[in-house]
Amino acid sequence: MVNQKKESVLATNQILGNLSIMAPIPPPDLSAPWHKDTVLQLRTSKMKPMYNLSITTGIYKQPRTNRVFCSFTGLADDEHDLTFHGGVDKAVHQYYPGHYPSWKTDFPSASSSFEVGGFGENIVSEVMNERNVCIGDIIRIGEVLLQVSLPRQPCFKLNHRFGLKGFASQTWKKSRTGWYYRVLEEGWMGVGDEIELVERTHAEWTVEMVQEYLHRDKGNLEMLREVCGVISYSVN
Repeated sequence: MVNQKKESVLATNQILGNLSIMAPIPPPDLSAPWHKDTVLQLRTSKMKPMYNLSITTGIYKQPRTNRVFCSFTGLADDEHDLTFHGGVDKAVHQYYPGHYPSWKTDFPSASSSFEVGGFGENIVSEVMNERNVCIGDIIRIGEVLLQVSLPRQPCFKLNHRFGLKGFASQTWKKSRTGWYYRVLEEGWMGVGDEIELVERTHAEWTVEMVQEYLHRDKGNLEMLREVCGVISYSVN
């Protein structure tokens, strides 16, 4: 019996030792191309008072367990502050959930706020992000046909959402803004639905690349003109 216990301890120590010398798991390649993804969450919210402010917001979105109808102005029962969000060219917002651990590391004082849904996103999926999604991309989720229209342009409410002064500008500086869709075909969608890339017209213009010239390299007039042409194509 004693020998069996010794063997068990030795085996456990060997496993732990092997784990300790394993190479760290590399982070995902955010630039890796994608053709199919899966809806992990759909989220909506009514307008609610914003914490510590005398204004309302639609940022506090909650997961939906049922299938949701998506019209040309967005998901059913989802409300927006139309000053900054919503309308046909900003009908639906998607955000990459892999950014949240990075935000926690960058801003440990607000780490508890950086959970999935914190940016008020409607769609959460595993693979799609600013480096592999392009302006003008057409995708299908369930019955719904969507087109990537714009990078999200963060407003001041993100500063209050996370309790961090000047935080909103960090999103485009780090290319973690998310992006908007316009709806080409209305219909129903739900958690678990496949996301399929149907068409890509501007393969060189990822969401991150557009942010580069809209915010970080605004003096490059030639590229800005091209960006404006790409965005105009995707919202008309």
